[in-house]
Amino acid sequence: CFAKMNCSLVLSFRVYQTSPDLHPYFSDDDMPPIGTNIFLLSCMCFQAFFCHYNAPRYYVELQLNTIPRFTSVVNVSFSVSALVYFAVGVFGYYTFGANTDGFVLNNYSANDDLASICRFAIAIALAFTYPLPFIGTRDGILDLFSVGDEWQTSTNLNLLTAAILGVFTVLAWHFTDLGLLNAVGGAALGTAVVFIFPSIMFFCAVQNVGCEVSFWLRLESVMVLGLMLAGIAMGVIGVLVMTVGLGE
Repeated sequence: CFAKMNCSLVLSFRVYQTSPDLHPYFSDDDMPPIGTNIFLLSCMCFQAFFCHYNAPRYYVELQLNTIPRFTSVVNVSFSVSALVYFAVGVFGYYTFGANTDGFVLNNYSANDDLASICRFAIAIALAFTYPLPFIGTRDGILDLFSVGDEWQTSTNLNLLTAAILGVFTVLAWHFTDLGLLNAVGGAALGTAVVFIFPSIMFFCAVQNVGCEVSFWLRLESVMVLGLMLAGIAMGVIGVLVMTVGLGE
């Protein structure tokens, strides 16, 4: 992620356009629209800050792996990531304005050598990192349908892999707006991972402890349910803004 964002930051200083729709465009106030579109940004942030599927492994491999130490690592990592995301968003918008594409490299000319290098670097990064989330998706499908170990032979797994890849390839061929995919994916899946599942897990954990839980911890468990509802509301509004056209 850092490599992709660094490329975007460097490219923000070199501008070449090939399509009028991708030319820089700024309104009189030179400020991004707020209104309901702020929910799109929130949904994209949900997508950007998914808890990583390798987090348990990072905790195990962390030197002196205590909860406070791991918390510090997570806080620093998320803070640095937030600053990088913010910088990329600001540079991207103030370079291309309202015509900033969901995939900002599309705003640069095919004759731009640096942009071409970045496109190639992203292709390499995707090719070598794709198996990590894909295996998690495949295993999740097997768990969802309660497929037993006796059915998980090499042949069956290969067939399932080919089928899933085929579906994803067809979808990728038809959906090219990465901004839309990030927003809708963040609203639908990010809301569940960031707000719903953790809130329910924390609430149930507190309830299972019983009478030994302090008043403040019980109050916190109720407050997270309110946070969950707020996250759901932002996700629903974000999907409506993107798909129904409620945005300004």
